[in-house]
Amino acid sequence: MPPACYSVLALAGWPRCAVCAALAVCLGCAPTFPATRVRVTNVELHCDLPPAEANDLAADAGAFLGGVSQYLQVAPPSPRVYVFRNGRSLRLYLRRACPVFSERTGACFKTDDGGLVVAVSAGPGGRPDPHDLRHELTHAVLAARFAPPMPWLDEGLAQLFENGCPPGVDDNRLARLRRMGTGLDGRLVELVSKERHAQLDGTDYLVAWGVTWFLLNDRAFGRKKLLRCLEPGLLSEKAAHRFRRNLGETPQALAQRFRQFVRTASP
Repeated sequence: MPPACYSVLALAGWPRCAVCAALAVCLGCAPTFPATRVRVTNVELHCDLPPAEANDLAADAGAFLGGVSQYLQVAPPSPRVYVFRNGRSLRLYLRRACPVFSERTGACFKTDDGGLVVAVSAGPGGRPDPHDLRHELTHAVLAARFAPPMPWLDEGLAQLFENGCPPGVDDNRLARLRRMGTGLDGRLVELVSKERHAQLDGTDYLVAWGVTWFLLNDRAFGRKKLLRCLEPGLLSEKAAHRFRRNLGETPQALAQRFRQFVRTASP
């Protein structure tokens, strides 16, 4: 049975959950847990696929974890990955396991026993949406190997790797950013000023993808400088100040070059 929890210790860093095997029973309306379990390098997968297909899915997940970890220059983690039969079972589980994620289409969190959990739901044929799975697996790498990043970078990286590793441009997101015009400047400044555990809306997610992609491709920044943003910062340090310290530029100054990059980037 997947780990469940009574509470989430969000203020301690990454969301953490206590293990309570009886909780799903005592609260009633328990989710339907995946029946098949397979282990491969870096992944323990629980799903409802036949064993051969489950092994293939687990191998793909393990290879992706290895690719993202290599890109970010860290050792790959070894999460437990749960693919629930449908969205309802996933939500029922998350209400017990990590209530802050209870309405999400996927989640990644640490457990108090030291484990790392990724939970998503299956689509047609019993397989999860590959973008959802890669998104949460990227969060698993970040959760296992780094202090909690600022929200813009946490979600920016997770979205960048949704289409695979190494990351590339997303034509649809790029078009949506272009439609924002000069409004992009203010949204960027607002986003990078948000502290850890701040709630992001749909536009925040879009801008987070865009600015992370921009920084990776900009000659003045690139991967090495972006990785500096993943280094631990002082707990008392404000997000905007940390952004300027790590990147050597104010959000306001960066916003103008970011908008120019979005306008001229090739799909």
